Amino acid sequence: MQEVAKTAIAAYVSDRPQRLVSAIEAVVIEDAELLRRLSQ
Repeated sequence: MQEVAKTAIAAYVSDRPQRLVSAIEAVVIEDAELLRRLSQ
């Protein structure tokens, strides 16, 4: 059981950078107009 948990945690942690990039991309797309206005 511990080995399964360790494997699941390792998979979750190793995927974190891609999840972060995906979340940032979603914000950029969804809030493009707001970000454009704030940059002026």
